[in-house]
Amino acid sequence: MNKDALLIKITEGFFKNAEQNKLEVVYGENLKFIAWSISKNDNLKNFLDNPFISLSEKNEALDNIFGDVINSDVLRFAKILLEQNLLNSIWQVRQIYHDLLNDSKDILEGKIYTPFELSEDQINKLEEIFSQKTRKTSIFHQIIDKDLIAGIKVVINGYQYEYTIKDELSKRKNKIIQAIKEEENYGK
Repeated sequence: MNKDALLIKITEGFFKNAEQNKLEVVYGENLKFIAWSISKNDNLKNFLDNPFISLSEKNEALDNIFGDVINSDVLRFAKILLEQNLLNSIWQVRQIYHDLLNDSKDILEGKIYTPFELSEDQINKLEEIFSQKTRKTSIFHQIIDKDLIAGIKVVINGYQYEYTIKDELSKRKNKIIQAIKEEENYGK
């Protein structure tokens, strides 16, 4: 089994455990905290990656660092990841878990690219429109993209919806080029 498939499988099992305990959000926040802690602390990351340090010493370190802060099931899961040499993929595990959580709550997260800041009301209106369109709760994160001339680009659920002047100009340019090519071929 490849690494990505393994990460998905064990994260799905972990998520089912969270659902049974009705602690899906808590587990998700705990995973996020572990991922953030490891990524922000090079000494911890190097310690956990060091092949000359025993697994029991690494587990003890996880207990000392996270034992009083996170749920014991999440700590056990982190130790399983460590044992399987997968703890360095904690951000990927956290994203898989986050996607499973969103799926369970019928939530789609997307991105809105704009050349300027949208108001909260504008974002809420777009979320409402896309929630109706997708029949799931849509949540958007705004990204400022100065390359856009005007308008917006929405990316959600693997689809891209572009309502920008840049896109419109590109379409018109392609139509003109196509018309010129057709005219050249017709004249031959």
